[in-house]
Amino acid sequence: MLKKYAQLIVEQGVNLQKGQILLVDVSIENYKLAREITKAAYNVGAKDVIVNYNDEKITRLRYENNEVEYFDKIPEYLKVMKNTYANE
Repeated sequence: MLKKYAQLIVEQGVNLQKGQILLVDVSIENYKLAREITKAAYNVGAKDVIVNYNDEKITRLRYENNEVEYFDKIPEYLKVMKNTYANE
């Protein structure tokens, strides 16, 4: 079932084309889905698949321990990384 869901995500949801790079942001709890998405992406000819895992408990700690103003700006490294992949 997970394999079919991953194929649906890659082929229909993202409509990944041969030679494209896929950037996946996923919760660490969903590592199995991330692996299946990666396989499905390479099966349709992805140039590369970059998986960024996040941990929801750590994210919550970040929200609880920072001032609201901290979240007003997106860190430069994140903008550069995501825009680089978007422009490929």
